[in-house]
Amino acid sequence: MERLTAGIIPHQVDSPYSNMVIYDLAGHHQYFSSHSACLEAISLDSPAIFLLLQDLRKDPEDMTKEVYYWSTMIDGVCHKCPQQSSVIVVGTHADLLTPEQRSKKMDHLMSTAKIAISHQKLESVLSLNLRKIYSEEMDQFSGLLYKTNKDVLSMAPPISMMCHMMLAFFNEKLPPDMASISLSDLIVHVEADQDKLIDPECSTLVPILKTLSEKGLILYIPSEDPLNSWIVLHKESILKKVNGALFADPSLKEYIRVASNTGIVPRAVIQKIFPEYNIEMITQFMIHFELCQAVDLSHIDTNMAPEDSSSSDLGPLLFFPALVNVDRPSSVTVPKNSFGWSMIVRSTNKFFTTRFLHVLLRRLPSEFALPAVQATPKYSHLNLNRRCDVWSKGIKWLNNRGVTTIVEMSETFQSLSLAMFSPDKADPKYLELAHSVLAVIKKACQDFCPHLEVLEIVSCPPEASSDHSDDTKVELSSLKK
Repeated sequence: MERLTAGIIPHQVDSPYSNMVIYDLAGHHQYFSSHSACLEAISLDSPAIFLLLQDLRKDPEDMTKEVYYWSTMIDGVCHKCPQQSSVIVVGTHADLLTPEQRSKKMDHLMSTAKIAISHQKLESVLSLNLRKIYSEEMDQFSGLLYKTNKDVLSMAPPISMMCHMMLAFFNEKLPPDMASISLSDLIVHVEADQDKLIDPECSTLVPILKTLSEKGLILYIPSEDPLNSWIVLHKESILKKVNGALFADPSLKEYIRVASNTGIVPRAVIQKIFPEYNIEMITQFMIHFELCQAVDLSHIDTNMAPEDSSSSDLGPLLFFPALVNVDRPSSVTVPKNSFGWSMIVRSTNKFFTTRFLHVLLRRLPSEFALPAVQATPKYSHLNLNRRCDVWSKGIKWLNNRGVTTIVEMSETFQSLSLAMFSPDKADPKYLELAHSVLAVIKKACQDFCPHLEVLEIVSCPPEASSDHSDDTKVELSSLKK
């Protein structure tokens, strides 16, 4: 079997030019969402360098799609960084083409990259024969990489002396293989340090840890009890393992496919996969990156429950939207006269990222999927079970006013749609109810697709509002609070 990259594999490169870490990304679709989570952690406060490799033997249309895919993904993960990241586009396998073919393909790659990579800094578009390690072409590429890396390092954010001292403490006073530590244990280590350079008081340590976390140098995961907070020292290493173990292509038999199609994983399974980590830490770590959400069976509809869900031995459950692989249930239908809203990507080659969809599928159940409630007299004829149906592209739930909501993404039309409907049409007030859902959707879009230009369309059935007597489109201002 052909050997493929699983998840993200970091490589430490020490050269005469510079020292750097290169992250080798697996290319198959199972990793698209978790790749973004990893790169977000790396690109929080300091720009990165992205090498985008394109096989020049491919059809121009396929090259265009791939350049736009990766540029959209890069924009999504780098938008929080105050500086632009650098992108170098490399055309490979040029030696297998005739000079005329090479020139034509490079012209196409150049023009595509200049349009697609508009929010980051396009450093260069060049061709490279990767089979020749020692060549003038490779020397020029190495020089460009050295210069770009030097420029990026010069933009590294400054940190205080106390932050430097804390980083030095992590590197010099803690075991090198320690990936994480609780705040209570860190205080014990600081108190035992003979140099006594750092104040072990919790009130002193927490602000320093938060600053280092905001700079992307560590990850600080707070808890209600500060002493139970976690400090993750090597988040890239843990993200690599999470990425490779949980989101591995099933064809990679050496990795464990932990979830059924439902995306529901007992926490006990997570503990078996990552025995070297504290289970509380690894759970909070994955929740922090919005890879999963803690759930219980009362929140899960029957078609989403894991196998043997009737067993009382399952323990805590985690829901991973990226692992959901079920089609839209046949019971999910949208009546003709529903309140509707849709958000459509304006550009042909741009798209909503899978990271955006998966975070949305995590946030919506967290916000709206509640256990069954007692029916009020007005709606006693309705089933007010507020658990949700979730499938690979959408979610459906029923609220305590008897209104059903469906949110679904279409890759074909690059659109996200919301539909609301109720069997009781006396006073649904869809516009009022849409506020909370649209707020979650738009926040997720702002967080993960900030540069997408979208068209928003709203349609109301006659019963949606007394201000509209027929099925018509309304101004978006009517949806604002």
